[in-house]
Amino acid sequence: KTNSDRELQELLTLPLTKLASVKFLPSVSLMPTSYREIPGTATFIDESQLKNQGFRDLNQALEALVPGAYVVHDNFGMPMLGLRGETGNSRLLYVVNGLESRHITSRGTNTERDIPLLGDIQHIGVLNGPGGSIRGSGATTGLIDMTTHTGLTFSGTDIKLRQGFNEFLSTLEFRHGRRLGDDKGLFIYA
Repeated sequence: KTNSDRELQELLTLPLTKLASVKFLPSVSLMPTSYREIPGTATFIDESQLKNQGFRDLNQALEALVPGAYVVHDNFGMPMLGLRGETGNSRLLYVVNGLESRHITSRGTNTERDIPLLGDIQHIGVLNGPGGSIRGSGATTGLIDMTTHTGLTFSGTDIKLRQGFNEFLSTLEFRHGRRLGDDKGLFIYA
């Protein structure tokens, strides 16, 4: 038996109350899948990678950390993320906390990726390939599945100021998270 078969058997033997509380590592597919079996290249990026590298926006982080990802600029100078040699927002599915982001504009989902504030991101799963199309028809090039912090995953308060010299970059980030109960929390990010 493979590891996946053993893990599935262990899950099937759990009582329903325990099964409901099982937390899976984030996956870019609908079912828990080993990275070996995902059709395409899967990349997992956690918040420490974003913090330690000092990326200015999500496009820059994805270009640096995801194999085969690149950013090109259209005729109007707007950045577009490319995967698998293809650019175009209609072929790239962007999911935030389980909700699909589908903007029918000339910039597509770039609006979220342009924002230089990355402090609310807990982790990102990127599937570079057509396997993400099981999540939606717009994922033939790839899938970006991002999970942000909640009051259950971030505790405390911090403030971060970044200033770019000879550039137009100034950011001030404020985060506050507090657990209010076993399944309730408060998270403020500005």
